[in-house]
Amino acid sequence: MKSRQQWLRHLVDDNPDGLLVLGPRGQIWFANPAALHLFGRASEELLGAPFGIPVGVAETGEVEIVRPDGEKRLAEMRVAEIEHQGRNVRILALRDMTDRRRIERDVRMSRARLRNLAERLHSVREEERTAIAREIHDQLGQALTALKMDLAWFLEKLPCPEGPARERASSMEALVGSTLDIVRRLSAQLRPAILDDLGLEAAIEWQVQEFAKRTECECILDLDASELEPQKRRDTVVFRILQESLTNIARHAEASRVEVSLRKRERRLLMIVRDDGRGITQEQVGDPRSLGVIGMRERAGSLGGRVYLERSSNGGTEMTLNLPLTPDPSLPDESP
Repeated sequence: MKSRQQWLRHLVDDNPDGLLVLGPRGQIWFANPAALHLFGRASEELLGAPFGIPVGVAETGEVEIVRPDGEKRLAEMRVAEIEHQGRNVRILALRDMTDRRRIERDVRMSRARLRNLAERLHSVREEERTAIAREIHDQLGQALTALKMDLAWFLEKLPCPEGPARERASSMEALVGSTLDIVRRLSAQLRPAILDDLGLEAAIEWQVQEFAKRTECECILDLDASELEPQKRRDTVVFRILQESLTNIARHAEASRVEVSLRKRERRLLMIVRDDGRGITQEQVGDPRSLGVIGMRERAGSLGGRVYLERSSNGGTEMTLNLPLTPDPSLPDESP
């Protein structure tokens, strides 16, 4: 019997959780070493003193404990009630959560800083793209247009309707024309003016049409967000995620049909891009080397949204963007 009592005593004393026994009036009858450490008090200070915190039966929750030196500790409390010698007493188990909550807070702050950094990087990239697109369009585009006009004038002034000079000049004019088309396409891909001028729906229509021309895929559009107020930052995020999704389809899916829908649902914006291609695997969804998928999720996360990728019912891939129309107020808004 004595050895059993010693074993139970060691079990209680060595328990990392603080254990308290409260009498019927809430006075502390017993405290193990972990509880004494949690309260920062000696046994003679704690025993007989009131617990000081209202305690219900079978209650679980967090309580704040203030030590004599003013330090505050956060503890998870679990309560059980038993009958002892005809009286109801409560047994409290207190687990010190202070360090854990501090670590969780630090992790949340680190994630917020990383999210803000990622958003800033995306913002800087958009600014650079806009500047480069403007330079390409204004400088290179205008120079090529002027060169094409000069070649047209030169062809008109050639005395011979045929000959090597005319053939070479015509070839040069065609080359300048095709180069000008490439410049316009590059400028639009970097930052389509239609996104700023006509809005998100028009930009999506243009992008899907360009994708259809390039890939010869059948593309179905279902846009129902005409009442959406323009918001530069949000519209850019949605458009870039669409671009990345279409790029992935062109590179990997081997699809013949693509469906794009955009809908406003109360306070959320939903965009779904679905194809009938090979379909994405779970390994590809979670692959840390998949920078395109990571980029989409980072962009959506910067506005409090989520990107979901899964194999669709027809065997292809379905990308869903779920974006709140009222973003986290703690995130900076860069809309004009």
